[in-house]
Amino acid sequence: MRPLVQYTIEFITICVTLCPPEKEAQIMLRYRDLPPHTTDVLDLTSLTVDEFTALVLPFEAAFLQYMAAWTFHGRPRQSRRYTTYKHCPLPTAEDRLLFVLVYLKQNPLQTLHGRVFGMRQSKTNHWLHVLLPVLCTTLRTLGDAPCRSVEALRQRLGVEVPSLSPESSASEATQAATPTAPPLFVMTAPSAPFHAPQTRLNRKRAIAARKSATC
Repeated sequence: MRPLVQYTIEFITICVTLCPPEKEAQIMLRYRDLPPHTTDVLDLTSLTVDEFTALVLPFEAAFLQYMAAWTFHGRPRQSRRYTTYKHCPLPTAEDRLLFVLVYLKQNPLQTLHGRVFGMRQSKTNHWLHVLLPVLCTTLRTLGDAPCRSVEALRQRLGVEVPSLSPESSASEATQAATPTAPPLFVMTAPSAPFHAPQTRLNRKRAIAARKSATC
């Protein structure tokens, strides 16, 4: 007969702390992250670093002048003055200028452009409707806005206009009297909030309709 063997079982308590995964930081395009010794600024905006730097101050002055009269949503400003809030997606003048120049150079979808700069499409649309007129005002103030007619281009280049026949001069005078020059930047209408009536799912009729659909 085999001897009885006693076994001792020990239980070890293991405490595990479940930590939620940390949210990855979203990579956003910022002017300070672009190395000045490369051609990144030129490739993104068609401007060299010196040209970009020279445009920052007049662009910011036009931006502050615009925001002193209008709100971010295009309404006349009443009392509260504009200040750059803490979590603004475009906190500096360089970032705002980079935002609008990259949009004009690369011509991306607003959804993609917003993802690059860390904002939603609706916010991107609002920023474009603010910064595009500001850039237009800046370029016209500096005298660097593109000419919108042949006559304006001739005057800028200093090209003499050849003498024309009476019929040609009359037709050109008629065209000059009619303002057909396209705008400097073409913009769509601002994104408006969704005002369609919405069905509340917690109402009795909605709950009864869901139950009858699943039965």
